[in-house]
Amino acid sequence: LIYQTGLTIEQLSKTIYQEVGAKLNGYADPSNPLVRKELNIKGHKIFPAKNDIKMGIDLLKSMPIKIHSTSHNLIREQQRYTWRVDRDGFTTNTPIENFNHCWDAARYWAIESLTSTRIPQKFIGA
Repeated sequence: LIYQTGLTIEQLSKTIYQEVGAKLNGYADPSNPLVRKELNIKGHKIFPAKNDIKMGIDLLKSMPIKIHSTSHNLIREQQRYTWRVDRDGFTTNTPIENFNHCWDAARYWAIESLTSTRIPQKFIGA
């Protein structure tokens, strides 16, 4: 997973190259076609990830997940991840759209690598 906020396209492309060592074939946030287009212009092959929140969460819950101690953003998001509460005070199966950017990338990985025939090298978070 590659996740870092506030990067320009040039900086993101450079970070990808440093992490992967080559041009990237991967998936990224489907809600930002401009970033994918710009990265594709720079020679990467970036596809929009499927953004099925429930499917991604179910896939992630179906397997053990080990988070490295240096994954500070992922740990912080895991601690803050919350679920929507309905009018009667019951927790729903819908996450609140905060503290979820790293987990979005994890969901993209789960959906694309566990349900797709085309498996790229890395996944990019929002």
